[in-house]
Parts: sequence; C-alpha cells; structure tokens
Amino acid sequence: MDIYLVRHGQTLWNKIQRWQGHSDTELDEVGIAQAANLAKRLSNCGITAVHASPLKRARKTADAICGALDLEPFFHDDLMEISFGHWEGLKLDEIRQRYPEQLRLWEADPYADPGNGIENYSQLYERAIGALRRICLGHKDNETIAIVTHGAWIRAIILHILNIPLDKRLGFSLDNAGITLLHYNMKKDRFTLETLNEHWFLGHEF
Repeated sequence: MDIYLVRHGQTLWNKIQRWQGHSDTELDEVGIAQAANLAKRLSNCGITAVHASPLKRARKTADAICGALDLEPFFHDDLMEISFGHWEGLKLDEIRQRYPEQLRLWEADPYADPGNGIENYSQLYERAIGALRRICLGHKDNETIAIVTHGAWIRAIILHILNIPLDKRLGFSLDNAGITLLHYNMKKDRFTLETLNEHWFLGHEF
C-alpha cells in the first residue's frame, strides 16, 4: 500500500507564525493555490481514497484533491493537529514571555503534562500511529491512499517509522502542501519512508 501524507496548504497563521493547533483556521490565497497544485500533482497517482482531518485548512485541501479524483473525503478527528490549548493564536515569543515554565517543560519532555489543554508530543504520537493503522486496516494491500493532515501529525509518523526519539522531533522540515510518501507492507506489517516533504510541484512562488 502506498500512502501519501499531505500537509494542508498555508493559512494566514502559518504565514505570521501563530500556533494553530485545534483552532479552525482557513486557507489563505496562497494555501488555496497550493491545494490546486497538490490536486494536479496527485491526479494520476492511482489514489482510491482520501482521508483527512476535519479542521478547515485540511478539509479544504482534501476537497481540492478529491475534486480532481472524483472522490469524497473521509474525515477523522484523530488526524487533527496537536492541541496547543491556551497557546493557540500566540507566536512563540509571546508564549515564551507569558508561559515560560510551561513551554520549557513541553519542549524538554515529550511525555510531560503541561496542562491547560496542551497535548504533549507523546499523546499526539500515540494518536497518530493508532489512526494510521486503523486507516490502513480499512484498505487492501495493493491500494494507494492519501491522508491530508498537519505538520506535527506527519512528523510523529516519521519518527515512528525511522525509530527517532521524540525529543529529536524537530530535526527536519515539513512545508505547507508538502507530500511525504510511505509504503506499507501489510503482510510484514512494515512501513517504509519513500520520500520526505516533496514540494517541487508548488513552484518558486511558494
């Protein structure tokens, strides 16, 4: 099974670097154009199903892809971004100024509970792996599917596949509308990473 992990297109909060989490932000003009380019890139890949986070930025990206494939997306809450609780809508410098100890704990220990509705990375990691496995079990070994989700979610899956410790989670980039391709051997229950953060199809303007 081939699995295209797709990060949603750009939002205004992405552009100005506000932490989004579960906040239901919309694609901006750039994000809408990115979604259209994603749809073109994936239109001839043999994708038979598209699964997506229900948050608007992922939903709209999935809608663009499905429009090119004549499919209807399936939405799953477990594909949502990590929750940042009362940090959502703030920039990193603002979080560091207002909640320095809480941020320090969250960054230093992926298993700690920072409180206030903030999901630690271990919680996201378990949620993402569980969701990926459940989706795969709903398909045949020879199918090709797409999952439209969020940066932290995709990062968790890559850490799992490559056996990277959670405290090393920031060692690679994942761009808006980037594609990461996985292969899943159902008989051996083995995931392999085929490509990481492919985004050539977006063009230089992005």
